[in-house]
Amino acid sequence: EIRGGMVVVSNNAGLGTGAGGTIITNGGTLDISGRNLQYEPITVSGSGVGGNGAIINNGAGQQNATRWITLANDTIVAANNRWDIRGTGGAGSFNGELNLNGFTLTKLGAAQMSIVDSTATNAGNIVAQGGILAITRSKVEGPGFIDVGAATLQIENSSTGYLAKPLIFNQGTLRMGGNSFVLDSAITNVGGVTVQVGTGLTLTLSNSITGNGWLFKANSNGTLRLTQPSTYTGGTTNALGTIFIGHDQAAGSGVIALTGSGVNLASDDTTPHILANDLIVGQNLTIGHLVNTGSLTFQNSVSIANGIRAIRINSDVIWEGPVGDGAISDKRGPGNLVFKGIANFNLDSPFELEEGTVTIDGGSLTNIDAFRIMCTNVNGVARLVITNGGSLVLTKAGANLRPGYSPGGDATATNIVDIAGLVRMAVGGSGGLVSIGANSARSIVNLFAGGVLETRQVNHAANTSEFNFDGGTLKASEGNLGSTFMQGLTLATIRDGGAIIDTAGFDITIGQPLVANGTGGLAKNGAGVLRLTGANSYTGPTVVNEGLLSVASSQSGGGAFTVAANAALRFSAVPGVTLNTPQITLGGDVLEFDLGANVTPAVPLVSAAAWSAPGAITINILGTNILGTNFVAGQAIALADFGTVLPTTTLGTLPTGVSGTLSNDNDNAVLYLVVTGSARALAWGGELNSIWDINNSVNWTNLATGLWDVYLETPAFGDRVLFDDRAANLTVDVATDVKPVEMAVNSTKNYSIGGAGKITGSVTLGKYGSGALELTSANSYTGGTLLGAGRLNVGHGEALGSGALTLNGGVTLGTAGGAQVITNSLSFGSGSGNIFIDTTGGDLNLTGPLALGAGLELQKTGPNTLKFGPGNISVIGSGMGLDVLNGTVVLDGAAFTNENDGVRLQADGADVSMVRITNGGIWSIGTVGGNPNLVLGSTANKTGSNHVHLSSGKIVFGLSGVQLLVANTANTIGTVVQDGGEITWVGSTNVVRGVALGAAAGAQAQYHLNG
Repeated sequence: EIRGGMVVVSNNAGLGTGAGGTIITNGGTLDISGRNLQYEPITVSGSGVGGNGAIINNGAGQQNATRWITLANDTIVAANNRWDIRGTGGAGSFNGELNLNGFTLTKLGAAQMSIVDSTATNAGNIVAQGGILAITRSKVEGPGFIDVGAATLQIENSSTGYLAKPLIFNQGTLRMGGNSFVLDSAITNVGGVTVQVGTGLTLTLSNSITGNGWLFKANSNGTLRLTQPSTYTGGTTNALGTIFIGHDQAAGSGVIALTGSGVNLASDDTTPHILANDLIVGQNLTIGHLVNTGSLTFQNSVSIANGIRAIRINSDVIWEGPVGDGAISDKRGPGNLVFKGIANFNLDSPFELEEGTVTIDGGSLTNIDAFRIMCTNVNGVARLVITNGGSLVLTKAGANLRPGYSPGGDATATNIVDIAGLVRMAVGGSGGLVSIGANSARSIVNLFAGGVLETRQVNHAANTSEFNFDGGTLKASEGNLGSTFMQGLTLATIRDGGAIIDTAGFDITIGQPLVANGTGGLAKNGAGVLRLTGANSYTGPTVVNEGLLSVASSQSGGGAFTVAANAALRFSAVPGVTLNTPQITLGGDVLEFDLGANVTPAVPLVSAAAWSAPGAITINILGTNILGTNFVAGQAIALADFGTVLPTTTLGTLPTGVSGTLSNDNDNAVLYLVVTGSARALAWGGELNSIWDINNSVNWTNLATGLWDVYLETPAFGDRVLFDDRAANLTVDVATDVKPVEMAVNSTKNYSIGGAGKITGSVTLGKYGSGALELTSANSYTGGTLLGAGRLNVGHGEALGSGALTLNGGVTLGTAGGAQVITNSLSFGSGSGNIFIDTTGGDLNLTGPLALGAGLELQKTGPNTLKFGPGNISVIGSGMGLDVLNGTVVLDGAAFTNENDGVRLQADGADVSMVRITNGGIWSIGTVGGNPNLVLGSTANKTGSNHVHLSSGKIVFGLSGVQLLVANTANTIGTVVQDGGEITWVGSTNVVRGVALGAAAGAQAQYHLNG
């Protein structure tokens, strides 16, 4: 009996051999000192010498230290070095014993103390205040508890035995190794517990976890099963290995954070579970299991933790809450990843679906970059499903939907997209496309009822590519990209649900044959034009609800056509082929026929067994007749076979340069177009003389025959005429009024056209090529003038007829023969480069409205005057500046606005540049932005004189207009004379404003204020 002090055992029999045993009381301490005392029963109580333990081991570690320990009262022991309570019979013998006897055993020390092949019997508690408390193949009976605190409870090699006492952790560790184990103890998680499970092993927690602490699984690659409802609130983190979920509340109420690369979270069997926990996906990882296939539903938020993750979904995972804070780069695994909430991936990465399924089920998924369906498995399947109410949105200008993608996808796989919701992609760059197919993999898009696919184009990327309409809507997000909106697919079918195509105001062409795979038809919705140019064979009806539908006569499905009142239908000729239909029902009064090049005029485009319309049908004709040979006067062209009864028809529009009438073959109910006139294509030569007359002077080359010819007219129009570089005579005398159906001057040479006659009719005069065109006499054509390139000299105030003058970038508008007044409106067309107005040939007065801009510079050259007005002529320049290089610009009551560029006077040498504002004219500078100035002498060392003369009206510096700079650069001359009117600044004051005089070396600046 040890009643005080310390007894150090020096050999294994130091305490005898079991007769009566050893009793430790009253502050005594037994130091095992590394000896085997298994044959000596020990009864112990108290805290030992100095409270450092009634049993300690200051010797070497001893796994056979004791066999029987009985507590006589609360007891403290210490493991400075390892020592065990171990039975001698091996696994299943339980012949060692720790008899708690209703008391508390407290373990001190950083080393391990083990209970092996033993029974911890009777009520009582174990408290570990440091180191490792290990339990091996033992039975730990209740009641009582084990308080691990911040220490480690280690369950190792426990092929037999159990642990029934409740456990308490406060930032401690639960470690298991050697064998898998089912832990029946309830756990109170005060401040957190770290769980370590050996590789290849499973620790099953078959009781609940309570408390405010966290659960952190780390340091080993084993499996943790959480099978019971728990209420701990600190969250669950898996940094390594697998966690199986066996109950909807198994992970308590905190966040589940998957932070380790390759970790797994799954159901523990085939039972589905619904988790209210938030989820953090912090690494590339796996969710779900190939055997334990119960689905996991996350009701709340999912965070990708500001990363781009590759995830494997081995069984179904449903995300009902918001998903974001990162992006998914790869989805692998055979399971279905379902989005029911709002997923917003805010990092730029393609989403690649490499295996299994992704379903957007009533939720939305927004990705910056592309979405690629690209199965990587041999003979595998990858599928994207968007249900009714779901949406996929790709926001990057360059992002595409790619069913089938290379490199990476397997050639034997199948990639499928099922759309019953919305797919929308940004328009711009090379994006906004549906590109189907890759390698030799089969790739399919199914568009079901309720589905809307918005795209710029559906194209064939490679190999087997299929598109199936089954009730959904294909909607254009842009006009034709390249040649067609859909073409080149291996197969495009229309199933029972039919096809809906919404042109959304665009002009699109589908050259892909649409073949029958059921009874469905086609509905055309939206403003704009849909051209079906393929040999379609779908069998259902065709309905035109809005806009215009053009159908090739090669369509063979046999369905009826119905056209709404505000829509239109066009049949487009395929040579030698007639479209057959049982019924054409027109809600409106227009039917169109596009004859193309009119190759087979005897074959009607359409044959309708029956038809109906609310009244007489207006027949519009389209076709190509550039050289005047496709439509020949006197020719009868079969348009439509109307079965037994012809409708009442009237002739509407015809191709440019074609005149004709409608003719009815009442016996056969066939409608014909009879051509009465056809414009030919002529090029001016002028070999005989300079006269342009009608059917007289042989001054033209017929571009169809190559022979000399005369110019001809019908009552409606004349021939097409071209003035180019082949001409021998560049002076054209218009001897009589002429009305060419088209007129183009496209030459590097300089033409002069005028005379006693006028150019009349609705023609548009187009000026192209680098040469100059001078119009010397009055004309009355109404189609306007396009100055597309080179120079146009106006030699008469009515030379441009009554239409608008359109100026492209880089052109010059000039005068000839003295001062001219042009009343036509002027506007900017296209292209880049400055627009020059040259008054060398005389003053130019513009009295019509001007709308110029797009970042161009309007440059005034020549010594004479350019005047705007009189009257309130609006001269608007969005992004346009004005450079006065020579001569005078007068605002005679006109309003001239420079929105975000300035006005510069920069004469050189003996030249004089001047701006005069009279009659209440207003010059507004900087109404939008850009901080522009009015500058007199803007280019250094250009020594001409620059003047502004304000006698009435205003110069207004707007929101960003800054300064009036006089002689602003070195050696320039600038003078301002203000006899009246005002110069004012309005709007922003965040810039330096006012008048600056002579702000550079050698500059000469004057400002005369005369009342």
